[in-house]
Amino acid sequence: MTATAPKKKFPLSLLLLVALFGVPPLAGWLFFLNPQWLPDKHNNHGALVQPSLPIHPLGLLKADGSAVTEESLSDAWRMLVIADKQCETSCQKMLSSLTQVQKATGAGRVRLRPVLLMLNEGATPILASDLAETEVIYAPPQALQAVKSQFQLSDNSIDENSFIIDPMGALMMRHNHSLLSQKQVLKDMEKLLKISQSWLKGAQYGHN
Repeated sequence: MTATAPKKKFPLSLLLLVALFGVPPLAGWLFFLNPQWLPDKHNNHGALVQPSLPIHPLGLLKADGSAVTEESLSDAWRMLVIADKQCETSCQKMLSSLTQVQKATGAGRVRLRPVLLMLNEGATPILASDLAETEVIYAPPQALQAVKSQFQLSDNSIDENSFIIDPMGALMMRHNHSLLSQKQVLKDMEKLLKISQSWLKGAQYGHN
């Protein structure tokens, strides 16, 4: 008779660690991206972009002329406002609101960053003093069509909408500021920060 190879068994402790540190953050992320699975009171306020879309292939540029890469986007969540020729009143109002959202997250503010995307590469935005720390990036002429398509600017007015970029560099949510309050935007960002922090802690524990 041919001997049957013994089946490999996973240590119970390993399974418990996966259940304890892996399942909760993963479940939180899945539920946030699929709010229809939860009662209405838990739904996010912003409109989810499904599937999420990476922005680094668009060819965007930083203020110093270097490329916006996936790695350069990995340090924080970004709340992005888009301006055409200049950041006018509505643009600055949204940036100011998002800056207040950033401050209201307390310790989470270091993982949250307001960003201005200028569609006019040659323009230097004139921002109010309280917006001095706003990160500014640019869309060169050859990237304009792709940017307008990915952010659906034909349907979403740049005067009313901000966009959320996750730490993986993907566009994943849109907030219409003509329909939502600052408090509602804040609640969404607090959820995202909490979920991503839980995921990060689980991943770090797994590498120790």
